[in-house]
Amino acid sequence: MSNDEQTGPVERSLTAFFSRVRAVEQTPTRVAQTVTTTIEDSSGATRPRRTSARASGRRTGIAVSPRLAAAGFAMVAVSLLAVAVFQGTKTRPVSAAQVLERARTAAESPLSSGVKSLVLTQTGVTYFLDDGAARTQASRGEWKVWYEAPNRQRIEVDYSQLEPDGRVLSQDSEVSVWDGTDYWRHDVDEGSVRVLRQDPGADTYSQGVYRGAAPGDSDMLRTTNCRSVDLRGEEAIAGRTTYILEFGRAKCGFSLPGSDGRSMVWVDKSTGLVLKSEMYAVDGRLYAFREVTSIEFNAPIPQSRLSFSAPAGAQIRDDRRDQPIGVGVASPAPEPKQISLAEARKEATFEVLVPSSIPAGFALESVEHYWSSDLAKEHRSHADYVFLRYADPQGNWLLIGEGFGALLPGMILQAPPEARQGTLEIHGQPAKWIDGSPTNQWRPGGMVGLAWEVGRFGEGWGLSPDRRTVSYGSPMHVGIASNSLDLEQLRIVAESLR
Repeated sequence: MSNDEQTGPVERSLTAFFSRVRAVEQTPTRVAQTVTTTIEDSSGATRPRRTSARASGRRTGIAVSPRLAAAGFAMVAVSLLAVAVFQGTKTRPVSAAQVLERARTAAESPLSSGVKSLVLTQTGVTYFLDDGAARTQASRGEWKVWYEAPNRQRIEVDYSQLEPDGRVLSQDSEVSVWDGTDYWRHDVDEGSVRVLRQDPGADTYSQGVYRGAAPGDSDMLRTTNCRSVDLRGEEAIAGRTTYILEFGRAKCGFSLPGSDGRSMVWVDKSTGLVLKSEMYAVDGRLYAFREVTSIEFNAPIPQSRLSFSAPAGAQIRDDRRDQPIGVGVASPAPEPKQISLAEARKEATFEVLVPSSIPAGFALESVEHYWSSDLAKEHRSHADYVFLRYADPQGNWLLIGEGFGALLPGMILQAPPEARQGTLEIHGQPAKWIDGSPTNQWRPGGMVGLAWEVGRFGEGWGLSPDRRTVSYGSPMHVGIASNSLDLEQLRIVAESLR
């Protein structure tokens, strides 16, 4: 194979061009240059035409030295070469998995992407799900964040819950500050302050911005084994270019009505930080979104923003002395583990209960085991829970959460007074039921739940509601919820748990 055959057309053209440049430079400048061109005759054919600038006696333009002309041609050639190199080394396409992994890493610590500080403003909205296609706002909020890697941060939140007619049901303002040693939480409306020790090993971004004050919370990025993920293109958010990721419907985990459909996140191409998120109901309606409206990286932050002084007259609750050594606020929990039922029974610190009676069409879809913290996992203390998810072909779900500190029974048992609720008995134990969910302002419809205490096990103690007696051991609870089953059907499932 000849050398010409081994090189591309651009390289061959550049080689020929520089050969002509060298020939021009070697020719005395006083000699008139003869140029061969082609002209078209009346028949459309072309024939050579030799012209000489000096022989013609006419001015053909500004006289340029061959060396200067060569330099100009060289510049053009270099430009052509740059284009050729660029075209030959186009950016390789990025995959959804790569973008997701970058987002997960940046969410836990922006410093990994070179972000030493940031200032951002974000808005968020949720919508009622029982208003047809009206998209009536159920809540709205604004977050302002000042973050300095790795352990200082301030978040100011203004949040409103709304009635379907637009009237404000409640308004809340809160300030949270991580000063490098302690975590301060100031409820502006109540005039109260609570202080805890920070987690000594955690980046404060993962505790604050990532878990609530910025789009893309833990479930959306962490439990990716529950969802498919696809890359859907690019879009500008807050003046920055982002990748768009679409997550399919959740196949495991705790999904409230409204958050059990697909989800979308917008990931900053440069830093990997999530700048926008959207959550959809199963029927495709937008349930909630959060979006960063302005963001600035690596700008100096006034130190007054990253420290806290309690306002005069504020009631201060200091819980630092009651925290175990080495454990701080929002200590990161191990990622939930999707396992088999047999593995869950082996790993859990309690006997996992499974229903012997479930409605027709429902089948076990996933089993997950959660620990409240790495410390609890290390010591195998009673601080874990198991989550069973059943589903039918139409996408309806039946959720069972059981154990110590399980999210589902906790949400049911702590439902506010405005929720439609009542009591009944399960295996002789008092149980609480609710009709509604926090995603719809606790209005009836969308979800029915049932929860009760099974017993107390292991270490720990707690005061009775009247604070007159002490109960020893850690309380184990069970919660059941569904978006399609009624209370009687849930009761039958609960009674069959063994």
